[in-house]
Amino acid sequence: MDKKRKILIDTDPGIDDGCAILAAMACEQFDILGILCVAGNKSLPVVTPNALRLVDFEQRNIPVCVGSACKLKEIGMGIVQENDGVEFHGADGMGGSGLDYSNRCLSDMKAWDFMLEKIKEYPDEIDLITFKKLYKICIRNSYYGKYSKLNNLEVI
Repeated sequence: MDKKRKILIDTDPGIDDGCAILAAMACEQFDILGILCVAGNKSLPVVTPNALRLVDFEQRNIPVCVGSACKLKEIGMGIVQENDGVEFHGADGMGGSGLDYSNRCLSDMKAWDFMLEKIKEYPDEIDLITFKKLYKICIRNSYYGKYSKLNNLEVI
């Protein structure tokens, strides 16, 4: 078997991203180094536990990191993303899954710092898979410039 792809998943886990994360966890070609949460259809206090639910459900040891609580254009304005899409995703963003979770994989590092650490640890080897949100790429480039490099960026 070929070498596994080292990936970071940038996400706001609800039903759609949750399915993609589960598929990635099932893929033997991926070494998931971390799940980086951002607010999206749901706020960070909702999507972060959703990522932890998925990690616990699959009995994996994948760090889950908290990222941006608002849209990129709203950073520094004190605006926090509210919960949208209740009619589609349910109050918890997972259609009321009822899955339990623990904080055993919750990282104390901010998502952008975790991403930078992993890129420095594995230069030119990290593939960042993002589901529409590009916050951490912008933040990384703003704060850290070009001295760290991703192998690949995939927007799904």
